[in-house]
Amino acid sequence: MADFGCHYMDLPFWALELGAPTSVAAKGEKAHDGDNECPMKMQVEYKFPARGGMAPVHLTWYHGSWMPEGADVYKMRSAVLFEGTDGRLIADYGTHKLFLQEGKTAVPVKPWITDSIGHHKHHNEWLQAIRTNGTTSSNFEYAGNLTEAVLLGNVSYRSGKAFQWDAKAFKTDSPEADAFLKRAYRTGWTL
Repeated sequence: MADFGCHYMDLPFWALELGAPTSVAAKGEKAHDGDNECPMKMQVEYKFPARGGMAPVHLTWYHGSWMPEGADVYKMRSAVLFEGTDGRLIADYGTHKLFLQEGKTAVPVKPWITDSIGHHKHHNEWLQAIRTNGTTSSNFEYAGNLTEAVLLGNVSYRSGKAFQWDAKAFKTDSPEADAFLKRAYRTGWTL
């Protein structure tokens, strides 16, 4: 699977019910001088374990002008490309296109993600959750897992190391990467 839109990583997280990755490897190109370490181009390889009855997932995220090989045929500058054994699905928040192998047909899938409750979805969901003692679709557990995966890509890039990730222990198998996971606080200040 390839994600070549900086804000689309939640589509595969949602659709494939991803949690913490088991491995992360990043590379990038910095195209400027100065203190800012953010790369102009970046590619992060994530591996996620099997979940329930779902197979393991390999997700590649692209940033900047880097895109998957052959992405120009999809005529989308920013989207998520799901690759399966019978074809590919390219999607963003408003459209999706199927590219099936010859002889294959699409099988409808029952939607399981609830529809948005309005233009200001997150605010409306939050207010509804407060009023009904419910939850939102982008709750803290979901958002935490997604944010952790994104930040682990930055850890791999900044450390220059690919690593295995142990989410329960909050630790990698790389001392260089682990150095980015915690900070030393001044005396009298802890978190």
